[in-house]
Amino acid sequence: MTTSNSTEVGLHIFKRRAGGQKGDRYTIGRWEDGQQRAICHDACIDCALTAIRAELEKAGQPPVAAHACASVQDAKT
Repeated sequence: MTTSNSTEVGLHIFKRRAGGQKGDRYTIGRWEDGQQRAICHDACIDCALTAIRAELEKAGQPPVAAHACASVQDAKT
């Protein structure tokens, strides 16, 4: 008999089209105990993906190569 080490992570992703050179912006929330917690707010795609990667690592997923992005710190506010 094998046991599963799977973890389910519920995300809500809001994509906003930004004008000019900013490109698309993303706000991402993670569902926890029936409530959403923001993991990034109005971030570029690289920072949004970094925030998702960090959440998956916390959830017990195998670690992957980190991507440098200073704006991820903004998600904690």
